[in-house]
Amino acid sequence: MDSLYLCNQNLIISAGGAGLLRHYKGRVVHAIMDTYPEHQWQEWKFAIVPKGYWSNLARDLRSTDPDVRQHAMLTIREYVLYLEKKYGIQSLEQWKERIKTGVTTARRRIETLGGLENVLMIAHPEWNLSANRTSNCGDYFYS
Repeated sequence: MDSLYLCNQNLIISAGGAGLLRHYKGRVVHAIMDTYPEHQWQEWKFAIVPKGYWSNLARDLRSTDPDVRQHAMLTIREYVLYLEKKYGIQSLEQWKERIKTGVTTARRRIETLGGLENVLMIAHPEWNLSANRTSNCGDYFYS
């Protein structure tokens, strides 16, 4: 199933899925997720995430509904842990270095979610970052 994260419109059309895409108005992610509802999809893993996905997630993080906020926090935690595994990141210092030297897409996503410190406080409450907060989040990207 993980190979479906790499699907795009051209691949679906070449496999005879033009009608499926028309039904979903070209939204590859929704077409795949609805076709295989039994799979636990992580929308952020798709090659092209739905428009507004990251800003909607940031909005959900500020929601007054605790269930919506909790879901957003779990999604962010999954994303951070995925990146840590993919890039071998194990500490705040490694995060700061990785954000400065690469992972442009991840940097933009993290900025949308409130910055590195905010995202890491959600993913790693055991790091106790809020107690050591002495600078703004932007410092983690450009210092």
